[in-house]
Amino acid sequence: MTLTEARRALYQAAPGEFVARRKELSAALRSGGDTAGATLLAASPKPSAHAWLANRLFADGALDDAFRAGEASRAAQAALMRGEIDPAGARRAAEAHAAALAVAVLRAEPAPPATLVKLRALLSAVTLRGSFAPYEPGCLSGDVELPSLEELAIGLVASPPAPPEPAPTAAPPDAERARAARVVAATSAWERAGDAQRAERAALDAAVVERDAAAREVGAARLALTEAEARLLAREAALTDREASLASSDQELARAAEALEAARTCANDP
Repeated sequence: MTLTEARRALYQAAPGEFVARRKELSAALRSGGDTAGATLLAASPKPSAHAWLANRLFADGALDDAFRAGEASRAAQAALMRGEIDPAGARRAAEAHAAALAVAVLRAEPAPPATLVKLRALLSAVTLRGSFAPYEPGCLSGDVELPSLEELAIGLVASPPAPPEPAPTAAPPDAERARAARVVAATSAWERAGDAQRAERAALDAAVVERDAAAREVGAARLALTEAEARLLAREAALTDREASLASSDQELARAAEALEAARTCANDP
């Protein structure tokens, strides 16, 4: 087992088993001769609740669509900066990314709303960056920052090395204005995308609250049904007892009537 394999196995462990699993895997690396790897693994921090959920989603392949949507959103921002598409195109890509994130979060294991909000923010940063850096894939222990517009532009506009060119000259005023207009448009589109993501996050929070409320209502209804069934069974048992008691009373009444009739017959005999 390599250090990478051990680390991925560790970050798939349930939160309550993390410490024991870390000790077990570190011992396995040490027994295999990787003392340095064992030391590094033993120092691995326990993931936050939302980081653990993100690791689980990644391991289950539930983030593939979100990563593709994040890549499309990055490409759209780059195209917008180059003036190849209008802001509406970049906004559509950002909204598709937000929708993919919402689907991924809904596939996560049940968790408090606050944890799911943090999960969505973490997934947004990871899928928009296109990597788990500075963490290894599926080994998140904390948060990852969202890339800034400048980082996206630099990372996407960069191209392979080109042949040397003459020293650049100052761009004509019209070109400068056009470039500035593209930057303003890209910034505006980015802000609108952020608004869309926040709205999606609010909708997700509301959906989680409604789901939890519905689950509580179902639980209360099931408890009430169980209690009602118990009361029905008790009443049926009481009814059965009363029917048996009535039958016994009928028998006793019949015997008493027979005894009375016999006594009357004896009294009338000479």
